[in-house]
Amino acid sequence: MAYHKTRYEWGAAITVTMGLFILMGLLSVRWYPAPGPVPVYHAGTLTVRRDTTPAPDHIAGLDAWEQTRASLLLLRNTHAVLPFGSLSDRRFRLVVLGEALPVFARTLDAYTQIPVRQVHSLRDLSIADLSMDHQVILAINTWHGDTSLLRPWTEALAARTEVVVVNFGDYAYLEPLRSLPTLMQVPGSDSLSQALAAQALFGGVAVTRQTLPRGLTAWLNQEALSTTPKTRLGFAPPAQVQLHADTLRRIERIVSEAIAARAMPGCQVLVAHRGQVVYHRAFGHHTYEQQRPVSLTDLYDLASITKVAATTLALMKLYDQAKLDIQAPMGAYFRDQTYLPGRPDVPDTLYRHQWMALPPAARHLMVSVQDTVALAPFSRYAQPRRAPVYGLRIQQLLTHTSGLPAGLPPGSFPGIRGPWFRQTPQPGFSLAVADSLYAFDRMGAILWNTILSAAPTGRGYRYSDLNMMLLRRLADTLSGQPMDMFLEDQLYRPLGLQTLGFTPRELRNATRLVPTAGDVWREQLLQGVVHDPAAALLGGVSGHAGLFSNAMDLGILGQMLLNGGTYGGTRFFRPETVALFTRRHTGHRGLGFDLPAGRRDYPVAYTAPATTYGHTGFTGTCLWVDPVHELVFVFLSNRVHPDPDNNRLNTLEVRQRVHQVVYEALMGM
Repeated sequence: MAYHKTRYEWGAAITVTMGLFILMGLLSVRWYPAPGPVPVYHAGTLTVRRDTTPAPDHIAGLDAWEQTRASLLLLRNTHAVLPFGSLSDRRFRLVVLGEALPVFARTLDAYTQIPVRQVHSLRDLSIADLSMDHQVILAINTWHGDTSLLRPWTEALAARTEVVVVNFGDYAYLEPLRSLPTLMQVPGSDSLSQALAAQALFGGVAVTRQTLPRGLTAWLNQEALSTTPKTRLGFAPPAQVQLHADTLRRIERIVSEAIAARAMPGCQVLVAHRGQVVYHRAFGHHTYEQQRPVSLTDLYDLASITKVAATTLALMKLYDQAKLDIQAPMGAYFRDQTYLPGRPDVPDTLYRHQWMALPPAARHLMVSVQDTVALAPFSRYAQPRRAPVYGLRIQQLLTHTSGLPAGLPPGSFPGIRGPWFRQTPQPGFSLAVADSLYAFDRMGAILWNTILSAAPTGRGYRYSDLNMMLLRRLADTLSGQPMDMFLEDQLYRPLGLQTLGFTPRELRNATRLVPTAGDVWREQLLQGVVHDPAAALLGGVSGHAGLFSNAMDLGILGQMLLNGGTYGGTRFFRPETVALFTRRHTGHRGLGFDLPAGRRDYPVAYTAPATTYGHTGFTGTCLWVDPVHELVFVFLSNRVHPDPDNNRLNTLEVRQRVHQVVYEALMGM
């Protein structure tokens, strides 16, 4: 007699089956570090940091600001030292004689890091203690020492190194210094005077006064007075550039709402107009646990802003040097234009005795990994083929019209528990891709072969990271050095950028690195390691991702482009080059740069002119430069923390709404 299940048995079987499905689903869920309780933010309690650079709202009203700036007096500038020019090879030391000048020192640090030594007696400071390779800024403020020592001491110092004297207040100290070639007089030592004096040294404000005050005409000729131009970003109240400060305060409300909605734990916002930083704020915390407030010096993972702040700038420099033709194909610059065809994944390893049993033609395609031999992603008898990417024109890559896939194929990133990774650095495994995770050194070469194997499909617009990966290799080839070193030498260091760069964990204080995402592949929360996995396997330096920065350094880059390629008295690009790369070429793309797409959901202000250019980043960042209104806008966040699938920053239109407030402030709304 056949046995049939009862309805109760069927119900039990279905329940067990559903339970197994639910359990399997739970096991497949991506787990991230617990974000902690949802913080409740209000506009009045939102953590806002303004203490690192001279925030514009700490500067007095417009009248006081302009009067103080106009009263700065450059008594001597014999060798045209001021304003300081390129910062490539310059190192400074600040010596404060008398009472402390904290705002002066902090504002100088906004341009370049300068160690400070404060003394009340010249006997406390030996000239031998001051290195000859440092330019000395000597600031005198309410000093009660022996003035008879001032002249021989400063003259002896000037014989060793370049000295710039800034005297705050009392004219009595000036007479012993009359023979020095660089001498500035500041009317007082209040916070506003300190901030503007520091800016004047670096070209943040112009020095224009051409009349001597009473008391100085006895020993100084009127003709000795000097004026200086404005050459760098300065710090000013919004009213100084006709922006409404009350309107700008709406930014705080938008950011507060975004943090409360868990669109991001925190952010930095910078607005510069007509060469003046009028809004510079840090909001919220590094993470939702609220253990570390965001500071203005903290570094964010810029993600795809790397495409314009690194790769495109490198190509612009090479174009200026007549080393690059944007209409030429990639192949014009490479002798070897081949790749080895094979599977897109990385197979298992072979034991050495198995490897030795293979024919020599197969063996040379393997890579040795200690006691095993890893099979590279190539077929056993693969023959080199010409890579189709070498037929693409540089302009196609820059405008994303190459037809290449958006990214690398699935399976390009091997599991971290396989033979390709170690938990500690070892010979052959020194490529750091996360905390306690080191990849096989040749992983970058294997990945590069995969990039070369990509085949273009069509010629329409398709945004692709592969375009910029290829262009980074082109920059390496044409410059003769790695792109990061080329940019450091040619741009970043001369501009005085203090945070912008690749692989920040190797160079900077880890507490300033804002965490990004809980990464599934690397199985940990990333901090100071590039979020993009391809960039990580390429050593942290890639054409499409890898840069870290704070808002200030990005603002400097934006201002340099807005100036037509000049900054700090140095020309970095020809204005024609800037115009060529930043204008619209196809759709909403320039050469490397992005432009407004005319869509409401695009992360740029709704009323930004069509000529606005810049880029966004996957991690929740953007840089926009508006040449019509002379605006630079920077927004940095870690919206991917701890979950990269968190898209609230975009659905709430946070970046475009904050950017839009700036245009409303321009119109007085």
